[in-house]
Amino acid sequence: MPRISAYQSQIATTPNGNANTNWPLRDLVIKNSAGDVLFESGTPNSDGFLTVDTDQAAEKCIVIVKTGSYIEDECFSKHKNIITRPGEIAIYETVMGDTNNQVTYVLLHGDRYLKDNRIPPAGFSQTDPRFSSDVAVIGAAAADPDFNRDDVGVEGTGIDSIHYVLDWTANPSNNMSIEAILYYQTIKPAFVTGLHNRGDKIDSFKWMYSQKKPQPINLANDQQVF
Repeated sequence: MPRISAYQSQIATTPNGNANTNWPLRDLVIKNSAGDVLFESGTPNSDGFLTVDTDQAAEKCIVIVKTGSYIEDECFSKHKNIITRPGEIAIYETVMGDTNNQVTYVLLHGDRYLKDNRIPPAGFSQTDPRFSSDVAVIGAAAADPDFNRDDVGVEGTGIDSIHYVLDWTANPSNNMSIEAILYYQTIKPAFVTGLHNRGDKIDSFKWMYSQKKPQPINLANDQQVF
Protein backbone atom coordinates (compact mmCIF):
# COMPACT_ATOMS: atom_id res chain seq x y z
CA MET A 1 0.00 0.00 0.00
CA PRO A 2 1.82 3.17 -1.14
CA ARG A 3 1.56 6.12 1.23
CA ILE A 4 2.39 9.60 -0.06
CA SER A 5 2.89 12.48 2.37
CA ALA A 6 2.88 16.24 1.86
CA TYR A 7 4.57 18.52 4.38
CA GLN A 8 3.91 22.18 5.11
CA SER A 9 6.46 24.17 7.10
CA GLN A 10 5.48 27.72 6.11
CA ILE A 11 3.57 30.17 8.31
CA ALA A 12 0.43 30.03 6.18
CA THR A 13 -1.80 27.28 4.86
CA THR A 14 -0.95 25.81 1.48
CA PRO A 15 -2.31 26.81 -0.89
CA ASN A 16 -3.09 30.27 0.44
CA GLY A 17 -5.10 32.92 -1.37
CA ASN A 18 -8.70 32.62 -2.55
CA ALA A 19 -10.98 29.72 -3.37
CA ASN A 20 -10.00 29.58 -7.02
CA THR A 21 -6.62 27.87 -6.62
CA ASN A 22 -5.83 24.24 -5.96
CA TRP A 23 -2.80 22.45 -4.68
CA PRO A 24 -3.55 18.91 -5.76
CA LEU A 25 -1.44 15.85 -5.18
CA ARG A 26 -2.53 15.05 -8.64
CA ASP A 27 -0.36 12.51 -10.24
CA LEU A 28 0.50 9.08 -8.93
CA VAL A 29 1.76 6.71 -11.63
CA ILE A 30 2.78 3.07 -11.16
CA LYS A 31 4.57 1.35 -14.05
CA ASN A 32 6.09 -2.06 -14.64
CA SER A 33 9.63 -2.66 -15.88
CA ALA A 34 8.45 -2.36 -19.52
CA GLY A 35 7.06 1.11 -18.87
CA ASP A 36 3.42 0.04 -19.03
CA VAL A 37 1.12 2.05 -16.75
CA LEU A 38 -0.47 -0.19 -14.13
CA PHE A 39 -2.20 2.56 -12.15
CA GLU A 40 -2.62 6.28 -12.68
CA SER A 41 -4.49 8.87 -10.64
CA GLY A 42 -4.59 12.56 -11.37
CA THR A 43 -2.57 13.08 -14.54
CA PRO A 44 -3.61 16.40 -16.14
CA ASN A 45 -4.44 16.47 -19.85
CA SER A 46 -2.96 18.85 -22.43
CA ASP A 47 -5.19 21.67 -21.20
CA GLY A 48 -4.07 21.12 -17.61
CA PHE A 49 -7.44 19.66 -16.63
CA LEU A 50 -8.03 16.77 -14.25
CA THR A 51 -10.67 14.17 -14.98
CA VAL A 52 -12.94 15.79 -12.37
CA ASP A 53 -12.67 19.30 -13.84
CA THR A 54 -15.17 18.73 -16.65
CA ASP A 55 -17.97 17.72 -14.28
CA GLN A 56 -17.14 20.42 -11.75
CA ALA A 57 -17.21 23.11 -14.45
CA ALA A 58 -20.56 21.92 -15.82
CA GLU A 59 -23.59 24.19 -15.79
CA LYS A 60 -25.35 22.23 -13.02
CA CYS A 61 -22.43 23.04 -10.68
CA ILE A 62 -21.69 26.68 -11.54
CA VAL A 63 -25.19 28.06 -12.17
CA ILE A 64 -26.18 30.57 -9.47
CA VAL A 65 -29.61 29.03 -8.75
CA LYS A 66 -29.10 25.28 -8.56
CA THR A 67 -31.70 22.82 -9.84
CA GLY A 68 -32.50 19.21 -9.06
CA SER A 69 -29.54 18.10 -11.18
CA TYR A 70 -27.10 19.53 -8.62
CA ILE A 71 -25.21 16.73 -6.88
CA GLU A 72 -22.63 17.89 -4.37
CA ASP A 73 -20.24 14.98 -4.89
CA GLU A 74 -20.04 15.81 -8.61
CA CYS A 75 -19.39 19.52 -8.06
CA PHE A 76 -16.28 19.36 -5.89
CA SER A 77 -13.83 16.71 -4.74
CA LYS A 78 -14.15 15.65 -1.14
CA HIS A 79 -11.00 15.24 0.93
CA LYS A 80 -9.32 11.89 0.35
CA ASN A 81 -7.43 9.86 2.93
CA ILE A 82 -7.64 6.52 1.10
CA ILE A 83 -7.62 6.16 -2.69
CA THR A 84 -8.64 2.87 -4.30
CA ARG A 85 -9.24 3.68 -7.99
CA PRO A 86 -7.90 6.00 -10.73
CA GLY A 87 -10.90 8.35 -10.67
CA GLU A 88 -10.15 9.41 -7.09
CA ILE A 89 -7.80 12.39 -6.78
CA ALA A 90 -6.47 14.14 -3.69
CA ILE A 91 -7.01 17.90 -4.02
CA TYR A 92 -6.13 20.46 -1.35
CA GLU A 93 -8.39 23.49 -1.68
CA THR A 94 -11.14 25.65 -0.28
CA VAL A 95 -14.66 25.35 -1.66
CA MET A 96 -17.13 28.18 -1.00
CA GLY A 97 -20.76 27.50 -0.23
CA ASP A 98 -23.78 29.82 -0.37
CA THR A 99 -26.65 30.16 2.09
CA ASN A 100 -28.21 27.04 0.57
CA ASN A 101 -25.07 25.06 1.43
CA GLN A 102 -24.29 24.64 -2.28
CA VAL A 103 -21.10 25.37 -4.23
CA THR A 104 -20.66 28.95 -5.42
CA TYR A 105 -17.90 30.83 -7.19
CA VAL A 106 -19.53 34.23 -6.66
CA LEU A 107 -17.69 35.91 -3.80
CA LEU A 108 -20.69 37.98 -2.70
CA HIS A 109 -22.75 34.79 -2.39
CA GLY A 110 -20.19 33.07 -0.20
CA ASP A 111 -21.57 32.24 3.24
CA ARG A 112 -19.32 29.40 4.46
CA TYR A 113 -16.74 26.90 3.40
CA LEU A 114 -17.93 23.47 2.34
CA LYS A 115 -14.34 22.25 2.30
CA ASP A 116 -11.02 23.55 3.55
CA ASN A 117 -8.31 20.92 3.59
CA ARG A 118 -5.38 23.22 2.87
CA ILE A 119 -2.43 21.79 4.73
CA PRO A 120 -1.81 23.98 7.80
CA PRO A 121 1.68 25.00 8.90
CA ALA A 122 3.62 22.90 11.40
CA GLY A 123 2.41 23.72 14.91
CA PHE A 124 -1.17 24.59 13.88
CA SER A 125 -3.72 23.28 16.39
CA GLN A 126 -7.45 23.89 16.65
CA THR A 127 -7.17 23.51 20.42
CA ASP A 128 -4.70 26.39 20.71
CA PRO A 129 -6.13 29.40 22.64
CA ARG A 130 -5.23 31.61 19.67
CA PHE A 131 -7.20 29.45 17.22
CA SER A 132 -9.92 31.15 15.16
CA SER A 133 -12.75 29.27 13.45
CA ASP A 134 -12.04 31.45 10.40
CA VAL A 135 -9.13 29.13 9.61
CA ALA A 136 -10.65 25.80 10.70
CA VAL A 137 -10.18 22.53 8.88
CA ILE A 138 -13.56 21.88 7.26
CA GLY A 139 -15.03 18.77 5.70
CA ALA A 140 -13.74 15.21 5.71
CA ALA A 141 -10.19 16.34 6.50
CA ALA A 142 -11.32 17.18 10.04
CA ALA A 143 -11.92 13.47 10.63
CA ASP A 144 -8.78 12.28 8.84
CA PRO A 145 -6.64 10.64 11.56
CA ASP A 146 -3.33 11.70 9.98
CA PHE A 147 -4.24 15.11 8.56
CA ASN A 148 -1.99 17.44 10.58
CA ARG A 149 -1.90 14.78 13.32
CA ASP A 150 0.78 12.46 14.67
CA ASP A 151 0.40 8.76 15.45
CA VAL A 152 -1.47 9.46 18.70
CA GLY A 153 -3.77 12.11 17.21
CA VAL A 154 -2.00 15.28 18.39
CA GLU A 155 -2.34 18.19 15.96
CA GLY A 156 0.54 20.21 14.61
CA THR A 157 2.56 18.01 12.25
CA GLY A 158 1.82 20.10 9.14
CA ILE A 159 1.70 16.80 7.25
CA ASP A 160 -1.00 14.88 5.41
CA SER A 161 -0.62 11.33 4.10
CA ILE A 162 -2.59 9.79 1.25
CA HIS A 163 -2.99 6.01 1.36
CA TYR A 164 -3.36 4.12 -1.91
CA VAL A 165 -5.11 0.77 -1.37
CA LEU A 166 -5.02 -1.06 -4.69
CA ASP A 167 -6.11 -4.48 -5.90
CA TRP A 168 -2.82 -5.88 -7.12
CA THR A 169 -3.83 -9.51 -7.76
CA ALA A 170 -3.54 -9.12 -11.55
CA ASN A 171 -0.25 -7.21 -11.50
CA PRO A 172 3.34 -8.31 -10.86
CA SER A 173 4.66 -7.72 -7.36
CA ASN A 174 8.18 -6.66 -8.33
CA ASN A 175 10.09 -4.49 -10.81
CA MET A 176 7.73 -1.54 -10.49
CA SER A 177 8.27 2.21 -10.35
CA ILE A 178 6.08 4.60 -8.39
CA GLU A 179 6.17 8.30 -9.20
CA ALA A 180 4.29 10.99 -7.27
CA ILE A 181 4.06 14.57 -8.51
CA LEU A 182 2.66 17.48 -6.52
CA TYR A 183 1.11 20.07 -8.83
CA TYR A 184 -0.21 23.58 -8.30
CA GLN A 185 -3.19 24.68 -10.37
CA THR A 186 -3.31 28.47 -10.64
CA ILE A 187 -7.02 28.69 -11.40
CA LYS A 188 -9.89 26.22 -11.32
CA PRO A 189 -11.69 25.71 -14.64
CA ALA A 190 -14.99 25.86 -12.74
CA PHE A 191 -14.17 29.41 -11.61
CA VAL A 192 -13.81 30.54 -15.21
CA THR A 193 -17.08 28.99 -16.36
CA GLY A 194 -18.65 30.40 -13.20
CA LEU A 195 -18.00 34.01 -14.25
CA HIS A 196 -21.61 34.92 -15.01
CA ASN A 197 -21.36 38.67 -15.54
CA ARG A 198 -20.41 40.22 -18.85
CA GLY A 199 -18.11 43.13 -19.60
CA ASP A 200 -14.93 44.00 -21.46
CA LYS A 201 -12.61 42.79 -18.70
CA ILE A 202 -14.45 39.52 -18.11
CA ASP A 203 -14.79 38.82 -21.82
CA SER A 204 -11.09 39.58 -22.37
CA PHE A 205 -10.11 37.31 -19.50
CA LYS A 206 -12.22 34.44 -20.80
CA TRP A 207 -10.80 34.88 -24.29
CA MET A 208 -7.20 34.86 -23.02
CA TYR A 209 -7.94 31.80 -20.89
CA SER A 210 -9.43 29.96 -23.85
CA GLN A 211 -6.40 30.75 -26.02
CA LYS A 212 -3.82 29.39 -23.61
CA LYS A 213 -5.01 27.61 -20.52
CA PRO A 214 -2.53 27.81 -17.62
CA GLN A 215 -0.63 24.58 -17.14
CA PRO A 216 -0.21 23.03 -13.67
CA ILE A 217 3.10 23.83 -12.01
CA ASN A 218 5.24 20.95 -10.77
CA LEU A 219 6.07 21.79 -7.14
CA ALA A 220 7.71 18.53 -6.16
CA ASN A 221 8.11 14.98 -7.32
CA ASP A 222 9.63 11.73 -6.18
CA GLN A 223 10.14 8.31 -7.74
CA GLN A 224 10.93 4.95 -6.21
CA VAL A 225 11.74 1.67 -7.94
CA PHE A 226 10.84 -1.66 -6.33
